[in-house]
Amino acid sequence: MTRVPPADTPRVMADSLFISHGPASTVLAVLCVVVGGPWFAGGLRALRARRALLALPKAAGAGLANGPLHVRGHVALESPMFAPLSGKPCARWELHVRDEGGTFAGRVSDERDFRLLLDDGAVQVAADAEWRLGVTEERMFASPGEMSEHLLALLEHSPELRWLTSRGCGVRIVERALYAGAEAHVLGTGVRGAVQWHERVELARTGTDDVAWQDEPESSEADGHLVPCADLDRCIVSDRTLDPRCLAPSVWRAHGVLLGPALALAGLLELAGAAGRGLGAGM
Repeated sequence: MTRVPPADTPRVMADSLFISHGPASTVLAVLCVVVGGPWFAGGLRALRARRALLALPKAAGAGLANGPLHVRGHVALESPMFAPLSGKPCARWELHVRDEGGTFAGRVSDERDFRLLLDDGAVQVAADAEWRLGVTEERMFASPGEMSEHLLALLEHSPELRWLTSRGCGVRIVERALYAGAEAHVLGTGVRGAVQWHERVELARTGTDDVAWQDEPESSEADGHLVPCADLDRCIVSDRTLDPRCLAPSVWRAHGVLLGPALALAGLLELAGAAGRGLGAGM
């Protein structure tokens, strides 16, 4: 005898959001839930970055103010560093290495905090930034034997480049650097005041008085700081003119704010429907 479910049983056995009711639809529903969350997070980041970049002026200014800024100035080094190929003092260098066939093999880089000299003072820019630099030097080496020991030591920091040099084949190295004294364009958030955050280090005396002393924080010559924008999570530094509108994420990426939750909700509804169908079949 066929058992008929009560009339007040919820209609969870309604039509599925997916074509099939089988295991494939369940897997697809789980995939929708898994993908929907990251899609929403990516869309939210894109929306915030787009809003922050579109709010910045297109033309770079030369003065410091509190809040989001698009400024230009000249680079002054906080500590000495030299580009590996050109040998010029710089705040940032990166080497892009290709094999003799032109295939990209890897890159190495180094950077330092630097000061940006503006019309009304100097601001300190943290090295933790997104760098957009043009080519400053390019050189072809027929074999690793033509490279200096310093350059070989730098390439050793990358496993891919270490393997490439061990083969003894020719390489092409392209240098991109931000030289001292060069004009730089920076997108970030301005903070007025010569505030420098340093970790206070407690040192023990080499005596028997059991007294410790604290290292004094270093003073800063900067009149302010350029820190990462809250909605960008980074500063953007370039040796060329920047257009914030061109850097803004596309509106399609921002649509993930709506499409991500919709996709996750569709997956959850399908999983709930599948669970309801399973309960109904067991009654």
